[in-house]
Amino acid sequence: MNFEGSKCKLKIDSGVDINRNFDIMFRTLGVNDPCHEEYAGASPFSEKESQALRFVIENFNITLAIDIHNYGNSWIYPFSYDKSGSQLQKNKTQADFYRYIKDKFSLKMPEVHVSTCYESLKYITDGVYIDWVLSKNVFSFAYEVGKSFFEDVTSLKISI
Repeated sequence: MNFEGSKCKLKIDSGVDINRNFDIMFRTLGVNDPCHEEYAGASPFSEKESQALRFVIENFNITLAIDIHNYGNSWIYPFSYDKSGSQLQKNKTQADFYRYIKDKFSLKMPEVHVSTCYESLKYITDGVYIDWVLSKNVFSFAYEVGKSFFEDVTSLKISI
């Protein structure tokens, strides 16, 4: 988003949260204020970055997508808008895959959380990349690195 002409008070407040710019449950739960840090955009795929990711997923034989974020020391799997976890249970193959990964992590790396967005971060959100990718039959995770939003890179423990 071009900051010129924006009504946002700070330049850092203007723009689109690319992670929420995907065509799955778009802006059904989220923020419609273009000055909010979680603003999803005017429409799904309104941004060049989300358009590029859509092109890759739709034109190449991708089987796994990992979206890297900061904060949480977690591997988050879809669906980020589903507090109950019932949406994932609608597809046995997908549910079995995530259950298998969760079980393996708990044995090998119990300090790392593998769960849904709500289980890990205690909130739900909409229009996110990992949900859209799974809707295209590509397994996906958001890897939340570190324990704070502003963690010094030298303090990050390698966990993959």
